[in-house]
Amino acid sequence: PQWSRFLTLTADVGAVGTELIFYWGACAWGLHSRGQLVDFGAELGSTEFVRKILAMSYPHADQGPPLRPAITLVDSGFIANTIYDLCRPLPGWMPIKGSSDDAKQDFVQVDFPEMYKPGIQRTDLSAAQVKAKLRARQYDLLICNTDRTQEWIEDRISGRIKTDESNWFSVPLEALSGQIVPDVNLTKHLLGDVKNARGNWVKRYDEQHFRDQLRYNVVAAWYHTQNGNNWNRLPPRAQQAPRPAQKSEDERRGFVRKMSRRRR
Repeated sequence: PQWSRFLTLTADVGAVGTELIFYWGACAWGLHSRGQLVDFGAELGSTEFVRKILAMSYPHADQGPPLRPAITLVDSGFIANTIYDLCRPLPGWMPIKGSSDDAKQDFVQVDFPEMYKPGIQRTDLSAAQVKAKLRARQYDLLICNTDRTQEWIEDRISGRIKTDESNWFSVPLEALSGQIVPDVNLTKHLLGDVKNARGNWVKRYDEQHFRDQLRYNVVAAWYHTQNGNNWNRLPPRAQQAPRPAQKSEDERRGFVRKMSRRRR
């Protein structure tokens, strides 16, 4: 979109037999947390997923340079160590997981008001080493605020945030047509979670992977804007240099016609 300043990409992770499947989505973001889904898909296999995402580039409506993901987050709640290993060598990639009870093991307070909290991957680390890394702020994991990101989606789906408000999030109608990803009903995925009478988020449908990737995209956008503090200070888009004027055939041949002094 014309107003977009940066792009995020995230993936929820599942499994088909012994293969991982990545339900990914790319979102464009602009001032005042304005957002839009620009692409989504499902990729089977880690190698195929990484290859596809690293090759991605999206043209911008302003005719300037294309956008590539500023940050890529991959769900690690399903198989943490495998996702840690996948993200570690890739610049701008980080694992993410929800703020469930197991997040307490990361020495991060689960009840927090922000969209996310930074954490530490605990693979092969002792409790003392994790605490030392936390003191040094050597963060390499994001903890998603499940309740707040779910409410963020509900505010927009339910109409509490209006379409003409600056922080609206849009989904193109063609994405809801069911033709983008075979056998995927995006509308059903986006409505896949609901809050029960006890105030807990539970599955309305089994198919809610693309809702989760959207929640992770929200976290990615807030992380990129320093927990939302820089939404109104995003730098303007770099524009392409204007093309030089095309030379005439005479100039390409090395000479220029001069005006005649002869009177008519």
